[in-house]
Amino acid sequence: MAERVVELIDQVLVDHRELMLLDWDGGNGQPEGGLSPFDLADQANSSGAWFLTSGNVAFIVGGHSFHKATVVLERWDGEPPQDEGWAKVVDATMFLSSGVVYVTGTAGPPSGRMLNLQARGQEWNVRAGVRSLGNGPTGEYPPDNIEEFRMQFWICAGLIDSPGLENVRRRRRRGL
Repeated sequence: MAERVVELIDQVLVDHRELMLLDWDGGNGQPEGGLSPFDLADQANSSGAWFLTSGNVAFIVGGHSFHKATVVLERWDGEPPQDEGWAKVVDATMFLSSGVVYVTGTAGPPSGRMLNLQARGQEWNVRAGVRSLGNGPTGEYPPDNIEEFRMQFWICAGLIDSPGLENVRRRRRRGL
């Protein structure tokens, strides 16, 4: 059975329902054929998808406009077990050039907290989940504890086809 290797819990300011998961290399390490955050945002707006990935970036659409959200990033040594209690869950793949990831809102600076997945230039499986915490505005500005996001990462065992990465040269690695 797979085990969680490391977990990072952070808070991110969500503005206009949008946030992003980014590799530390950003656009500099993005493989040829990868989509920009702007292209992913356009796809999310036109398709209604809430979690879209490309090389070094994932675009996430929340259910609430302006608030502080809890974000949990986890690295697993294999596919994590399915977990009930998440309103929406999606499995995807993404190439990460540095293997160091963080989440940020689309407005304002990131918190500075990063998760080192400890594998550079690797294709990753990611399971994203979102759930409402059932709390309404508490008088705080921006409101807090309204929504929680979780992204679980584990290394791809083989070559995976990912929409938007048709031209990316695939690398196959095993272990760390």
